[in-house]
Amino acid sequence: AAQDEIPILVFNPHPYPVQGSLDCEFVLPVQNWSDQLSIAEVYQNDSLVPSQMEKEESNLNLDWRKNVVFFATLPAMSVSRFICHIHFRDAQAFKIGPLAGNNFQFDNGRLQVNLNLNKGRIENLFFDGIQYVGHNAFAYKVIQDSADSWGSGVRSFAKVLDEFQLASPGECALITGCKEAFCAPVRIVEDGQVRTVVEMIHTYGNSFIVTNIKLPKLGSMIEVETRVLWQEKDKLLKLSVPVALPDISFAAQSMFGQEDYDNKGYRLSDDELLSQRYILANNEHHAMSVLLSELASYGFSHHDAELRITLLRSPAFSASKINDRELLPDRRFVHRVD
Repeated sequence: AAQDEIPILVFNPHPYPVQGSLDCEFVLPVQNWSDQLSIAEVYQNDSLVPSQMEKEESNLNLDWRKNVVFFATLPAMSVSRFICHIHFRDAQAFKIGPLAGNNFQFDNGRLQVNLNLNKGRIENLFFDGIQYVGHNAFAYKVIQDSADSWGSGVRSFAKVLDEFQLASPGECALITGCKEAFCAPVRIVEDGQVRTVVEMIHTYGNSFIVTNIKLPKLGSMIEVETRVLWQEKDKLLKLSVPVALPDISFAAQSMFGQEDYDNKGYRLSDDELLSQRYILANNEHHAMSVLLSELASYGFSHHDAELRITLLRSPAFSASKINDRELLPDRRFVHRVD
């Protein structure tokens, strides 16, 4: 690479092209101590691709560590080379204003998302004129559980106790460490050519959740990044996604392929079902997929057309029901797993 270029190499191991947004962090060869910010423009085969700068993992208040997000197509089973050209621009031009009103409407020409700012929930989601996600989507539901590490004898977690609610401005300021006494619990934290990132904070009991919803300017893939501070006992957390497609069935990746689930035999509504990297909700004409990170390893359930992805539990370590004996020692603190 030339002296003013930063190369990025991306490997696609799949036997088919992959298209989407890519994140890459790097360090500038020389620290920038000026009042301007360095901006990376990304090229693929000498062609400029959509890109934007986002906050890096580092919190050092110095223009040195960088995070670039760009949209590209990766050819099948090959390594793609991208080149970042660094430019300097006025830092004030990149400040993002707060959201106003009761709703935030996102539209990239094919994907429409309606976000309720009073609840911090998605009201509906359309792609190419077809509604895929219904009312009150991406709600965090608190389910009755127990301290049993193995969930002995349990096939379903169906009793919904409550839902996480949008934090108040005062709670939001306390959680984020904001200098002001009040802070908006729903706000845009990133915006550019590739995506808009909306951050939301919800609370329940002694716990809170920070959610980043990444809305694509190109394509149809929405990313939901969830960070949970979980302080509940004998409760389970699920992410709710109401599917708006009619006559749907569910399938998921299994160890040796794909498992198709239906309402026959033991696979009843609300039963816990196995999944690995993806879950499919589909009918005869359309399909919606949910891709899971390696951290979401519990599986899922569905209540009719409502997909409920199991995020975490709060059992004690190595606790199991034995006859009528007490499950946990009383009147002392017992560490919980999640």
